Amino acid sequence: MGSDIIEKIAELYPNLNIDWVITGRGEMFLKNDNNSLQVVNSNEQLEIAKKQCEQEKKTLQYIIDLQAQLLENHKKISQPEPAKN
Repeated sequence: MGSDIIEKIAELYPNLNIDWVITGRGEMFLKNDNNSLQVVNSNEQLEIAKKQCEQEKKTLQYIIDLQAQLLENHKKISQPEPAKN
């Protein structure tokens, strides 16, 4: 899920726990001491979510690049050597 989508979700549902949206951990909705919903600084949570998304994007790209290198190396290793006359 991209940061632009998370941003829209945060704007539309300010009582939604963005950490829950991203990680699935914690409570779905934000609560105050009276156990009722409260509006929190969604911009702060949004910035955290954006940073997490960017880090995940970098990690996934790194994995994709490693897989491509492994595949290329496997192709080189798997090719039979030409017969020597």
